[in-house]
Amino acid sequence: EGAWKPYAMDEPHIMFSFSKSLTSTAIGFAVQEGILSLDDRLVDIFPEEAPENPSENLKNCQVRHLLMMGCGHEQEIDWGDPEDAGWIARFMHQPFVYQPGSHFLYNTAGTNMLSAILTKKTGQSLTQFLKPRRFQPLGMGDIFCQPLAGGIEMGGAGMSLTIEDMARFVQFVANQGSWEGRQLLNAAWFQEATSKQ
Repeated sequence: EGAWKPYAMDEPHIMFSFSKSLTSTAIGFAVQEGILSLDDRLVDIFPEEAPENPSENLKNCQVRHLLMMGCGHEQEIDWGDPEDAGWIARFMHQPFVYQPGSHFLYNTAGTNMLSAILTKKTGQSLTQFLKPRRFQPLGMGDIFCQPLAGGIEMGGAGMSLTIEDMARFVQFVANQGSWEGRQLLNAAWFQEATSKQ
């Protein structure tokens, strides 16, 4: 263990893309509980944000494609503007050039969309949803996630954790969703998440 100044062992530190793994497992919990399905389509979840005449590729884009960073975009949208509350609509209007699942593009905005989907389906923020399911059972502290314009927590970045929080989460993943003898998230989720997509 170690912490470099100005940080300290007990001080939460923004983890940027490590946050994506936290968001991915949140979706795993939502699937396990029947809140959503990997087959749910973006146009059905956000019909008001979709173009009037969505392309076939957009119509075929599912939650699973966001998880694998294969939604079909050729370029990622600019999502960091703190004044841009319309980023979900911009994501939906960005051309879906490729058939979903056929083209990889590292896409932080796509993981932010997973956070938005969770909030739309549950009425809770990403961290509120995870608190009783993972943060409390694992003995993690209060986890903060930076909100985007409009109040949706990032999901693709923005989580602040201590080193101990990170270690507990990594052990949870290594245990394939088990913690102190309790299977919190089914092992099949981790097997699918770490397989070739």
